[in-house]
Amino acid sequence: MSSPAGYMYIGPFTVFPDTFTLLRYSLPDPFILAVGTGPVGCFVAYQVGKQGTPVTILEKEPALPYTPRAVDYNGAAQRTPSVDDATGHGKSELTQLILREALATGFGTIHFQAAVEAITERGEDGVTITLRNPVTDLVSTNTALYLVGSDGSKSQTRQLLNMPCLGHTWPERLISTDVLLDNSEDPVYHTCYVVGTDTPTILTPLTPPHLNTTSLWRYTMMVLSGDPWSDDELLSEENLRNYYKEIMVGPLL
Repeated sequence: MSSPAGYMYIGPFTVFPDTFTLLRYSLPDPFILAVGTGPVGCFVAYQVGKQGTPVTILEKEPALPYTPRAVDYNGAAQRTPSVDDATGHGKSELTQLILREALATGFGTIHFQAAVEAITERGEDGVTITLRNPVTDLVSTNTALYLVGSDGSKSQTRQLLNMPCLGHTWPERLISTDVLLDNSEDPVYHTCYVVGTDTPTILTPLTPPHLNTTSLWRYTMMVLSGDPWSDDELLSEENLRNYYKEIMVGPLL
């Protein structure tokens, strides 16, 4: 049996309750500003922080996002690798680890609810960032010598600097969901691909999927181009359950 543990459409995301204990340091104006608390922004902060360089990470959300994100796994081309070799590494967990190490250097800090509104280049004097708190609407500024835009290909940083992300956007839409699944079928496959349906799906374990135990899986379903349903209709509870019935083994809770 299985039940949704949380889902999102790849696009605007909802912040789940934050359980990460934030460490704060009192620092002067940072040498570097990094926009976005993904692995890239946090890793930049860690690398420069351990060299003794002040760095501040700016995040528009009130906490680290815990919605489905990119996932890294081993053994994608193998159907039955050993359990130890197929452990999933969720992006949210990886970000927490890197951020904790970045703050532990003593030269890093992070500001939540800090949405970038404007960027002013000041030549050799660096850059000034205008920030707005999405909840209180309070506006503030922060200055640094360097700005790192690590808030994604559709980032506000890119838009403000008029720097488009080169590449191609496919017309298909993706629905990424995290579900709890009872691994009652033997053998327990690790990364699986469901084809030959109207919703091709990739199944990836986020925790080790031992037989006869419940574990967390990532189900990423493709919505074919030309599908007339809106995003809200695709994300309805009824529609998601219909997807699960088509591709999952066993009844839903």
